Amino acid sequence: MNETTPTVASLLRAYRDRLGLTQPAFAELAGTSVDTIQDIEQGRRRVNDGLLHMLLSDLLVINPASL
Repeated sequence: MNETTPTVASLLRAYRDRLGLTQPAFAELAGTSVDTIQDIEQGRRRVNDGLLHMLLSDLLVINPASL
């Protein structure tokens, strides 16, 4: 992956920011902890397919046109 390739972390943060959600608000919506969201966005935690699907599904529920 090169410097211009977006990561899951950067994309998730961008979508969350675009929706105007704070990390705590998104964590509550997603049913996970703020620490989990922070770790994902900082690249300290790998996201398995199940968690990624859940997080993206929650973002789509808020605003399907945003993704």
